[in-house]
Amino acid sequence: MDLKQTTRYSKGEMELIQNTFKGEGEAVLYSIRDVLLGFRDTVWLKDDVLAVVKKTLLPVLDPEIPMGQQADFYIGLSKITEIPPEVAYLHIQARDKAFDYLTDRFNLLEGKEGGKIKLESLKTRENKSDEERFVDMVAYTFLTNAYIESCLIQLKNLANQTEETGEEKKKKAEANSSK
Repeated sequence: MDLKQTTRYSKGEMELIQNTFKGEGEAVLYSIRDVLLGFRDTVWLKDDVLAVVKKTLLPVLDPEIPMGQQADFYIGLSKITEIPPEVAYLHIQARDKAFDYLTDRFNLLEGKEGGKIKLESLKTRENKSDEERFVDMVAYTFLTNAYIESCLIQLKNLANQTEETGEEKKKKAEANSSK
């Protein structure tokens, strides 16, 4: 592990993010979003770019990631301990469904068999119990309300970050020390 690494992305991944998504590269993020939301089924991405996008949307615990930067797709379920188990279980099922949906979309992007789960099918009422409908709608709102786009915005923000020069860091440190 690189002890100087401060984000969940390595130096090489950060360079890739900046080279791919900065400026005009933001259009690539829109294409990825369109595939992940099911508006289209393909977008050509190099394997290393696809790996970074997948790392962002389907994060897993990793010993190479610095402290304070760990993420996992299921971390957002931390509040399930505050609700009755029968309700918590429905939220776990919804997160599983969202995970399966994103995995299916990434299979498409990786050229594997995918596209079996349609995002729009999560909204339908037909032939679903109230419990199934609840699980599907929680998964749908999780994916569409913020998760997919917030992850892609995170990549956009990382791409547009500027490194402070040594002189800028020195001036900032001096300004902070005089407070």
